[in-house]
Amino acid sequence: MIAFDVFLNRKKLARAGVGSDGVLTAMTTWVHRRASRTGRTQRQPQWDRDLSFSLAGYRSTNGDVGEHFKWQDRKLKPGDVLTIKVITAARVDEPRRRVAEDPELVERSQRRYYQRLKRKFEKPRKK
Repeated sequence: MIAFDVFLNRKKLARAGVGSDGVLTAMTTWVHRRASRTGRTQRQPQWDRDLSFSLAGYRSTNGDVGEHFKWQDRKLKPGDVLTIKVITAARVDEPRRRVAEDPELVERSQRRYYQRLKRKFEKPRKK
């Protein structure tokens, strides 16, 4: 399987993979947003400044329903060196967290999305 060997400042964080079918992501994010103003007081969003790394995956286990995996979710700082080596591997590290999707929740979410797209793209019929 395709896998990612991930290192932070030369220290191995994880070997991640999801098997032959799925999604594997290694995402580095930087966010800086000025505080929003509400009335006279200044309120800063919790995610005002963020430099982070996430290593995650998804694998479908039954059609539209699957399982989410998380190996890493950590803050970074300027000067950090993040290295991702793409490899093929027979075995990977066990994720720190696994979350199976709820089939009923997935269906409700898909139905809401369908209804929203239907309203957006279908024109009302003239009587």
